[in-house]
This record gives sequence, structure tokens and C-alpha cells, in this order.
Amino acid sequence: MKKRLQIAFIMNIAIAIMVAIAFIMGMFNIKFIDDFQAAGGLTLLKYFTVQSNVLAGVAAVIMAVYERQLLGGKREEIPKWAYLLKFISSVGVTVTFVTVAAFLAPFVAKTYISLYLNSNIFFHFLAPLLTFISFSFLELTDKISKKEMFLGLAHFLVYGVIYMIIAYTHLSAWVGGDPEKFALYNWYYLAFENVFYTLIATVLMTVITFNVSLVSWRINKKLYSKVGE
Repeated sequence: MKKRLQIAFIMNIAIAIMVAIAFIMGMFNIKFIDDFQAAGGLTLLKYFTVQSNVLAGVAAVIMAVYERQLLGGKREEIPKWAYLLKFISSVGVTVTFVTVAAFLAPFVAKTYISLYLNSNIFFHFLAPLLTFISFSFLELTDKISKKEMFLGLAHFLVYGVIYMIIAYTHLSAWVGGDPEKFALYNWYYLAFENVFYTLIATVLMTVITFNVSLVSWRINKKLYSKVGE
């Protein structure tokens, strides 16, 4: 129990630091390598990637505070809402991880590696990976029920609805083939003039998000049962 807490605490500190560094790099367009990086001040927050990572960073700070209190004997347990926030953020960044690796990097980016350079090494790889590992394998709890497992889809669903509203209310601006307008209103290339393709993309992303939520919840639950904590 103590060892798990110690590792989780260190991971959460690392996650918070990486997200903060990546966000600052994006806001001020600071680069390690002269290659692609989403930048532009607070407009970064339009991206699900950035939103999910920021949420993961906030959840990591909260969990780190509670874990430090547990390790110091100042608290007996972590509240349920903190576990839920970490769970929701874990699902979000894991979906980001999968989407980038399986869709954006191979089919949208100029080169596969370009989406793992500069701030993206944190947003697309390191922070999501550590967040998934810390929640699924270390921050074990029986406080999240099977019904509450569906809350893992909350951020994705809210974001998806807003994204599609923005894309389709500006349909005439990007269907003409203007790359700049297309990227402005349909930045993830998931809305199509043919609604059938949009439905396919929506169903596919929903299935992926549901399975990420289910797998993460099951791993956590199964390990909790084994250690009997």
C-alpha cells in the first residue's frame, strides 16, 4: 500500500510538471526542435488533447496532495470525487494517446514522428502514459461503481457535441476546400460534408472511448480485489 502510494505520488508530480511545461511551450511557441507544434496562447484549449492533459494535470495535483497526506498519516482515505476526476482525466488522455498513434500521426500529420516532438512528447505520449499507469495500476479503489464507469466518457461526449456544432455551423466556410478554414473549424478532420462518414467517425471514437474507460476501470477494480485494499 505505502509503496504504491509513493510511486503514484511521484508519478502525479511528474504528470503535473510535464503538463505545465507543455502548456507553456504551446502558449509561447517554445520549441526544442524546429518542427510542428500546436501553438497560439489560450486558443490551445480548443484541442481535446490540451483539455484532457490540463484536466490530467489538475487531477494529478489533487491526487498528489491527498497521497502526501495519506503517507504522512494526516488522512485515512482519498475522497471519491478525486478518484472520479483522475479516472475521467485518465480516459481522456488515453483516448488522445490512441487517437494520435492510430489516426492522426499516420494519416493526418506530415510525418509520424512530428506529433511526438516539442510539447507533443508530453501531451501525446508521456503524460497520457503516466496518467493511465498511475490510475489503472496504482491508485486502486472500490469507490467507482460499474455505472459510474460510464462517467469516463463525459469529457469526450461534451467535447464531441461542441466540436460538431462548431464544424457544421461553419460548413460553408470549409467545404470549398480552403485548408485554413478547414483547419480553423474542423481541426481534427472528424466532420465530413457527407454526414454518413461523420457518423462512422463518431461511432468509432465513442467505441474507442468506451473501451478505454472499461479497460481502465476493470484493471483498477481487479487489482484492488487482489491486493484487498
